[in-house]
Amino acid sequence: MPLMILIRSSFRRPWLPVGTVCIGSFSFFFFGSAPLRGQSSAELAFQHIQKSDCLGCHRYETRLVGPAFKEVAARYQGDAEAQNKLVAKVRNGGSGNWGNIPMAPHPGLTEQQVTEIVKWILSGEEPPAAQFAATEAPAIPVPSRDAEKIEYKNLIEVAGHPPITHLPPVPVPFDNPMTAEKVALGRQLFFDGRLSGDTRSSCFVCHNPQLGWGDGGQISRGYPGTLHWRNSQTVLNSAYYNKLFWDGSVTSLEGQAKAAATGGVGGNGDESMMEMRLRFIPEYVVAFEDVFGISQPRMKHAWMAIAAFERTLVSDAEKVPYDRYIVGDDAALSDSAKRGMALFHGKANCIQCHNGPLASDQKFHVMGVTENPILEREPLAQITFRYEQYIKGVDQDLYAKANRDHGLYYVTKNPADKGKFRTPSLRELKYTAPYMHNGVFATLDEVVAYYNKGGGKHPGKSKLIQPLNLTGDEQKDIVRFLESLSMDAPLTMPIPPLPDYAVLAEKSASDEN
Repeated sequence: MPLMILIRSSFRRPWLPVGTVCIGSFSFFFFGSAPLRGQSSAELAFQHIQKSDCLGCHRYETRLVGPAFKEVAARYQGDAEAQNKLVAKVRNGGSGNWGNIPMAPHPGLTEQQVTEIVKWILSGEEPPAAQFAATEAPAIPVPSRDAEKIEYKNLIEVAGHPPITHLPPVPVPFDNPMTAEKVALGRQLFFDGRLSGDTRSSCFVCHNPQLGWGDGGQISRGYPGTLHWRNSQTVLNSAYYNKLFWDGSVTSLEGQAKAAATGGVGGNGDESMMEMRLRFIPEYVVAFEDVFGISQPRMKHAWMAIAAFERTLVSDAEKVPYDRYIVGDDAALSDSAKRGMALFHGKANCIQCHNGPLASDQKFHVMGVTENPILEREPLAQITFRYEQYIKGVDQDLYAKANRDHGLYYVTKNPADKGKFRTPSLRELKYTAPYMHNGVFATLDEVVAYYNKGGGKHPGKSKLIQPLNLTGDEQKDIVRFLESLSMDAPLTMPIPPLPDYAVLAEKSASDEN
């Protein structure tokens, strides 16, 4: 007999089981709520599936990044251990990798919710009609390829490392589907300085289309009165990262937009003030209502619109020499680039960190990069550096003594992570100089020369970084190959027209009555 503990909800809902222990051949611990009156198991399961963003990769019948739910059901039905296997997959965010992008455990799912998802999948039951309609693959207005149907002809593969293939369709979170109207709104907001503290520090200031969607400086300029402490990364192809910023401190473009616009040395914007500004711009009020169905703009939706726009900023395979070459266009690469590609996969072994469609393992490594001299000579840089130690919550000793950027450590507080930074994508490198987290290298030649000598000095430097013993000509060949991972011409666009403020109409006596 199952043992059940019941509590009475203060919101006049039915009795809710909080914990259940089932004794038998399978034992599960359930935490959460049972179906409310009139709620089917499919409806409940789909609530949890929406919460976990499973629908960003899976649909009921349509294969997206991962297999369709129908395929999963067919694969595991009849397997005595099916539920145990699927529980682990649902709990851990999938089978481990999408392409070469590690999947993270789904946050916020209780064990009961995980089990309910699994039961629905194995049942083969169709999802509720209304929610099923909402799960159809969204139309994404960006160049995309069905990677499973591409016949690669000149692809080099190295055992243990995913090959650099075409970028797959852009992953889109279920709770922020793509529409042309949302992208258009996000484009305006991206260039609008009113989403900042001083009304002049828009996303565009640090991510300029004419500068590779970065800002062209070694260290980002920072909010007026400050100087940033890291290089401004390009937002090109950022839709494919599972963690954003050099230290991986946010996990979505929505979170990145908010963090950048509100950060003290970024946009330094107050969300309440920015939201109020939007509400006094009639065109934005109409646009937010049309796109999100809300009567007044909210910052949550502003970040969603900006993220949707950024998901359109991706490399077009037809314009990338390397992407053309691996599907059979032998003339797309020069002889030097072809030699560089062989070195990249062989003697230089760059593929060990720069692999998969994004040419990044998305892991964190210590490379021992020398600190930028700006930190020593610029008072504003030193102020920001000490401020960042404080705001990231390090202990008093590190706050007082830190003399270099500790990267991932600020997120994990694990001493083993000091000096680790996420491997950047190699795509569009031609247009996104300078390089490294602190912009210390101005050219790709400098980057290759740095790795050729075995990197810099750091007590925790990755063992993957060793002297390469490349000749001068070999280093040039690798640079030519790296350049082939960029489009023939940079992706640029003009600043869109931005709407003006307007005062609210005065209320008439009849309105007040």
